[in-house]
Amino acid sequence: MAENALFRLASVTKPIVSAAALALVSQGKLSLHDPVTRWLPAFKPKLTHGQDAQITIRQLMTHTAGLTYRFFQEDQGTYERAGVSDGMDLSGISLEENLQRLASVPLLYVPGNMWRYSIATDVLGAVIEKVTGMSLREAVQLLVTHPLRMTDTDFVAVDSNRLTAAYADGSEEPRLLHNELEQVPFIEGTAGFRLALTVQINLRLIHQAERVWLGVPEIFSLYLRHCGKGSAYSYGSCCHRDGHESNR
Repeated sequence: MAENALFRLASVTKPIVSAAALALVSQGKLSLHDPVTRWLPAFKPKLTHGQDAQITIRQLMTHTAGLTYRFFQEDQGTYERAGVSDGMDLSGISLEENLQRLASVPLLYVPGNMWRYSIATDVLGAVIEKVTGMSLREAVQLLVTHPLRMTDTDFVAVDSNRLTAAYADGSEEPRLLHNELEQVPFIEGTAGFRLALTVQINLRLIHQAERVWLGVPEIFSLYLRHCGKGSAYSYGSCCHRDGHESNR
């Protein structure tokens, strides 16, 4: 395997998007305490019994916003019935449309009351677009990847010949995934997720997969070292200084 081989980053993109949001916080353009509706007025998912709920930027970044993923649910769960995309399929919808569908589904819990790994970083990406007036791709390039010279990290493969093959667990040995839409099991009792490998090599499809990026692992490790002291969890971000959570 070549040292500059490209890998699909999938959810490892979450700390990159979160770093872009934190850059905006440091510039005074965004606050962790902002309600999401300040930037996305139409994103108003309700609680199970129809009560209003308020989600903050901090809750998006720490996966405490009341959201989940379709692949965590059973077949024909609420997200699947609403047509919510997990971001790795060929849904044919934009990020804006996906958030409209997401907002139509009741939250799992009151925001801030518990933690659930979720699609919240997609919502954060839409917030970044509104704050910067750019596409998420352009904003992340400006705020994170280009300053750190992560030039191989993008929504599509900068060189498809360097793109590694993808595998999934098999009964006896890993099985090679092909370019057509694949159903990949996740956790027993859940629907699993749909993976479309062609997303990473077709520029026309980047709006359908806001989180499926590619990059070189060694370069990403340099990014993590640049993050400095502190901690990060949930593939999102939680900043600490001297043992205390940052309130910026």
